[in-house]
Amino acid sequence: MLLSGGQESPYFRDSRLPALEELTAQRAACASVPALPSSRVQIHGHQISAALKVLSDPVQRYLLADEVGLGKTIEAGFVIRQRFLEDPRAKVVVVAPEPLRRQWLEELLERFFVDDFPHAELVVSSHDSPEKWSQYHDFDLAVVDEAHLLAGMGEPTASPYVELRRLCHAVPRLLLLSATPVLQKETTHLGLLHLLDPQVYSWEHFDSFRQRLSVRRELATAVYSLDPLFSYLLADAIDQVRNLLPEDSRFDTLAEDVVARLDDDGDLRPDATADDLATAVAALRGHVAETYRLHRRVLRNRRVSVLNARLDDAGVMAPFEVTGRRSPQLVVLRAHEHQRGREVLEDWQVRTRDHLLDTAGDLAPYAEVLSVLTSRVGGPLDDLRDAMSFRVRHDQAAGKRADLSAQERRFLREAPRLPFEADILRDLDARRPSDGMTELVERLRPALAARRAVVFAGRGQLASSLHSTLMQQGATRVREHTRQAGAAAAEDAVREWREQGGLLICDASAEDGRNLQLADLVLHLRLPGNPNELEQRIGRVDRYGSTRSAQQVVFGDASDTGLTAAWREVLLNGHQVFTRSISALQDAVDRELQGLWLAALEDGATGLAATAPAVAKSLEDETKVLAQLDVLETSYESASPARDIAHGLAEWELSRADDSPLLRLLEGDEGFRFQLRRRQRGEVTISSGSRPPLLGPQLLAELRTVPEKSRTGWTDRWDALRNGGRLFRIGNPLIDAVGRILQLDDRGRASAHWRVDPSWRLEPLPYFAFDYLVEVDLTPAIEVARREGAGDLLALRRRADRFFEPFHRRLWIPSNEAVAVDDEKLLAWLDAPYRNNASDVNLNAQRIASLHRLFGGVDGFEEAAHDAESSARTELARMTDLPARRGFAQAAVREELAVLSAQAEARRAAAAILTDDHSAAFDRALTQALLQGIGAPKVSLVAVTCLVRSGQRWPGA
Repeated sequence: MLLSGGQESPYFRDSRLPALEELTAQRAACASVPALPSSRVQIHGHQISAALKVLSDPVQRYLLADEVGLGKTIEAGFVIRQRFLEDPRAKVVVVAPEPLRRQWLEELLERFFVDDFPHAELVVSSHDSPEKWSQYHDFDLAVVDEAHLLAGMGEPTASPYVELRRLCHAVPRLLLLSATPVLQKETTHLGLLHLLDPQVYSWEHFDSFRQRLSVRRELATAVYSLDPLFSYLLADAIDQVRNLLPEDSRFDTLAEDVVARLDDDGDLRPDATADDLATAVAALRGHVAETYRLHRRVLRNRRVSVLNARLDDAGVMAPFEVTGRRSPQLVVLRAHEHQRGREVLEDWQVRTRDHLLDTAGDLAPYAEVLSVLTSRVGGPLDDLRDAMSFRVRHDQAAGKRADLSAQERRFLREAPRLPFEADILRDLDARRPSDGMTELVERLRPALAARRAVVFAGRGQLASSLHSTLMQQGATRVREHTRQAGAAAAEDAVREWREQGGLLICDASAEDGRNLQLADLVLHLRLPGNPNELEQRIGRVDRYGSTRSAQQVVFGDASDTGLTAAWREVLLNGHQVFTRSISALQDAVDRELQGLWLAALEDGATGLAATAPAVAKSLEDETKVLAQLDVLETSYESASPARDIAHGLAEWELSRADDSPLLRLLEGDEGFRFQLRRRQRGEVTISSGSRPPLLGPQLLAELRTVPEKSRTGWTDRWDALRNGGRLFRIGNPLIDAVGRILQLDDRGRASAHWRVDPSWRLEPLPYFAFDYLVEVDLTPAIEVARREGAGDLLALRRRADRFFEPFHRRLWIPSNEAVAVDDEKLLAWLDAPYRNNASDVNLNAQRIASLHRLFGGVDGFEEAAHDAESSARTELARMTDLPARRGFAQAAVREELAVLSAQAEARRAAAAILTDDHSAAFDRALTQALLQGIGAPKVSLVAVTCLVRSGQRWPGA
């Protein structure tokens, strides 16, 4: 443009280039994932890493398996927003439990601003509507919340799993969300993995999958013992691992490499070094880990790791804090109706045990029945009576009132009825005191004064009855979250509770997925018969947030007075679920649960309470095993990724200038001339002003198509988090429109001006300034991706930017030299903004001849400009940190390449049990291509300036 005479006022350069540089800085900070900066969320490393892992993969099919309360919804929200950013007409379906549908929609609107995309289609469907899922087979992305609930509901050919399978296999992108631990029941786990990849995880190979899963626990222990520090134990440890594996020649080769470095006593041979042995052991462990890890696309963050993560020294990153837990207080219930419930439960337990012992019957099915009945004891007798009526009389209406789960119904049906149970039920009907609700209401009255209290009543009609009674007595600020009230009413209740406070009375419908961390008081009227359900319940209030942990209160019997009291003691002192999260231990809890209820059935309250120490020890041991199992899931993962994107993004947010170049461009006289209206709280609204914008109709249309709601937002993230509202970051439609305009608009690309330097005593000297954008050259990676039919170029760009930050640099080249200016004082003078006064004169089309004369004419000017640009490209390495950036990125890529090579080799060697070695090989080829693109980065000329340094004013002045 400069050579063709298309230069314009340097004012345009000074207004546009800083804005372009800010956009590139944001792109670098977020690794080309604009969903990250444009979402109204706090920046936390584990959430950013999970989203980047998904979005940097050309195959976006993942199971997000973070433990409860760590933000799987946030991770999925990033992916959803990014999908809409890349395709504003994309179609996304979220399949969620019915009570959570509105919560999902609110989160996506208030945090991820999905209404920025009026032409996109977003559907939040229900777990209860599998007949509708076929409508979404042509969608671009499916997100399935609480996916384990659908994957574990029966046979793979039964509804709703079969409809879910068809949906998941039809869509090109899939996110499954489940806090269920990785070692879930075989059918549930295979069901989830089959949704991700039906070829690798086929139901036809269920037996081999179960065998592979079953040896992982022993294998983890054996691999954990492969420690080069204890060389004398290595031979035995290798034999132990070998006995657990099928025939594996690769393992044998690597094991021989380890043993060859040891003598007969297991000591290091004289010709071997400790480093050699450590490398050989690491290769062996890594091979086994990669071969037996569950799936390459299962992402999981453990609660203990996230909460104990070390903060950065500079204090840039905010800690991830949860509200925490406190040991509960006990409120003793003494009403006759409550006591009657306890008597009925213990009568059933004693008579059932005696009958089965007399008849040599199997106690196990009845232990499950006892767990169901115990969960319905507390306060009024209605739910206990209905559960028994379903069991004894097959009363379906009673089962519905008791809100029996599918598993509970199976427990109650499969244990054969006993002769005396009908008598117990008739006696319960005949003698039913009615003071249970009255006592509960009286005990709850102090809670009405709390800011925000949550009452968990468990399954059944207790929650609805309690709410109705309180309302009839004139209580205020009391709200109901129950299946009976319905999902819409429950959503309204939660919203009002958050905004106004009060008492939120909940049945089991509020115990999955709800965000209730604002509670300062939690009351448990009844306790579920499964500790994992109690973990889910407490997880509603022990979630992300900086508020103080809620006080917990448990209603029930005094200590040492019966089965319900004994069960409370096991939960408190055995599982310790009231004071710590056991979400990582759910599999161990499930394995031992039947044994606890067998002890309760055989020996009553005394037998049940006696299990608490053993439970505590078992879970302590399981925690150690999980640490070993993590070896199988995390070995061969890169320990130091190319860049800490979350830290870089947080650092950019802190260093961001309050006076944004983007907003100056929108408002300025030489910018777009829009009107910026700053509201009292600090929000900014951008609209058309009274001045005609300096944009042509086509470019102006880019701004005018931005939705009205996207034009109001904050420049400060912390203000947006506090007050609500959008952020003016890349990913916001308005800011992205500005970015597109800057790419299309020629203004500011070329300029020339005369500047007076009073200290200059020589002839006028022209300087050329070249503004460059430096980024990874994607050409080699694109070629690899296209050969494999994976043409997601944006995913490749994200992957490249993770390793190598794109950056802008300006170099000044004097027309009489081939060396860039490096004198800081002179650079400051050259870079000073254009002032349009007697000392600064724009060399426009009418004045450009005076510049050409300095070079002996147009041809000389063109030749000098080309020579200067060539010199600038040569000088780029000397004048910038490009060599260091390139070296750091190449080292990180080589590290990842080594990991991928090891993975591919391990999976190829394990072809008998794995069939997805091709994906690892593809990843390796892509990474190799990125290495090539980093070695020779792409350098694009963004703008050029010619400045004439003279001791005299421009001759035409």
